[in-house]
Amino acid sequence: MRYYTTSEAFEIIKKEGITTNIQVFRRYLQNENIPGAFRKSKKEGWRIPEYGLREFIIGKKGEENMTSPFIKRSFLMKREGLPKEYLEDVLVRLAHHSTALEGNTISLPDTISILLYNTVPSQVNLREFYEVDNHREAFDYIMNQVQNEQSLTVNTIKDIHELLTNKLQHDRGQFKSADNAIRGASFLTASATETPYLMDQWVGNINWQLDQVKNRKDLIRIVGDFHIQFERIHPFSDGNGRTGRLVMNYSLLQHGIPPLIIEVKDKAAYINILANQDTEKFLTFAEPLIEQEDDRITRFRNKEKQQAPIVEIIEPVQKKKPHPKKPPGKER
Repeated sequence: MRYYTTSEAFEIIKKEGITTNIQVFRRYLQNENIPGAFRKSKKEGWRIPEYGLREFIIGKKGEENMTSPFIKRSFLMKREGLPKEYLEDVLVRLAHHSTALEGNTISLPDTISILLYNTVPSQVNLREFYEVDNHREAFDYIMNQVQNEQSLTVNTIKDIHELLTNKLQHDRGQFKSADNAIRGASFLTASATETPYLMDQWVGNINWQLDQVKNRKDLIRIVGDFHIQFERIHPFSDGNGRTGRLVMNYSLLQHGIPPLIIEVKDKAAYINILANQDTEKFLTFAEPLIEQEDDRITRFRNKEKQQAPIVEIIEPVQKKKPHPKKPPGKER
C-alpha cells in the first residue's frame, strides 16, 4: 500500500480544492480526520495511506466530483488495499458465476472447496473442474497487473485467455484461426482475418476513453460498451465469455471501481444486453451490483479490523548447562 508524506498529500488536497492552507491540513491529521494516517516520528512527519486520503476526499466533496489523477488509479482495488478474505470471496463468486453462465454445473460450495481448500469434490467433471480452477491463476494475474499499474494490452488479454483455458484448449492464448459464431445470435462475429486488427483498435480505444473519463458512472458505461464490443468480436475460438468478463473487471479494478460479478440468475438480462448492444441498460444493470460490492468490501474491512492480531510466541532457547569439570585425578 502506498503512503504519502504530508507535503505530497497536501498537494492532492489543494488540487481537489479542499484547502490551500497547510496548517488546516495538519489539523485534519492531528484530529484523526484521515483514516489510517499516523505520525512516524517528529523528524519524519506524517504518513498518509492512499485509502485514507481517498475516503477523506470523498467525505469532503463526493466521489463524482474528484479530479485528481491519483483518484482515478485508486489503491482501493489493488491487492494490498483490499481484505484478503474479500479477494478470496471475489475469486470464488467470479469463478462460479462466470463458468455457470457458460453451462458449468459445479455448485458454489464445491467451487469454495476447489479454490479455497484445494479439495476436489467427488464425481466432478474434469473439464468443468479446470474451468473453475483456472480462475485462480487468472485472477491472481490480473490483480498483480493492477497492483503494478500495468496498462491493458493485447498481450494482457491473450495471457488472461491462456490462463483461463489451460488444459482445455490447444490454441490457448491465441486469437481464432477460423471464423466462429455464437449460438442463437442474430449477428456474425468478426472474421479470423480481421480479429487482430480489431483487437488492437479495441485496446487503443478503451485505454484512451478511460484515460479521459472523469466520473464513476461514465467509467462503468465505457467499460460496459467495450465489453459488448469484445463479445461481438469474439476473438478466441472458445472461452470468450470467461475472458471478456475478467478483462471487464481488469478495467474496473484498474480504475478503482469494485468488480462486477454477473450472477447466473441474471443470465437472461445479461445476454439481452449483449444481443441488443444496449450500453445504457448495461449501466443500469451494473451500477447496483457494483454498489453491493462497495458494501461487501466495507463489511470485510470491518471484519478484518475486529480481528485480533496473531502474536507468535517463541519459546526462548534454553542454554545447556556446561558439564561440571571432573576434579583432576592422579595420573597412573
